[in-house]
Amino acid sequence: MYTELFSEVHAVLQAVEPQSLNADADTLYVDMANYHRAVLVVSVGSTSGDVEVELLQCDSDVDDSNEKVIEDDAGNEKYAFLNDAYAFPALIMIELRTEELDVNGGFHYVGVHLDTSDGGGANVSYILYGIAPRFMPVPTTLIEEIVP
Repeated sequence: MYTELFSEVHAVLQAVEPQSLNADADTLYVDMANYHRAVLVVSVGSTSGDVEVELLQCDSDVDDSNEKVIEDDAGNEKYAFLNDAYAFPALIMIELRTEELDVNGGFHYVGVHLDTSDGGGANVSYILYGIAPRFMPVPTTLIEEIVP
């Protein structure tokens, strides 16, 4: 039996409210040093073109000049692509283990890149969760109210 609440072990690291995008959009980088895993949950409401979602890593949260893609053990990018073959609204989940980051190179910051610049727009929102915290309970600063 579990005695912990979801909000005690899953931190909201970044949340983007629903917005209409018609170009590339990058977010600020968040520090993953206190989490073993992360999950990005993206909701795409309606779109008139392609939507690309990508997790990126960096060695700084303020200077993205060393930004690079995150790859899994098989060399596949942490990347999702939606086009008109999908039924919308669509939900995307991208999971990340921090050992997939270039920790030896000092890369422990994660950011989200959204691309709807193919001429179509998209209604998009997302939440990036930090999971499996190194210290509990996790902070709840981005959550307005928790109802157990």
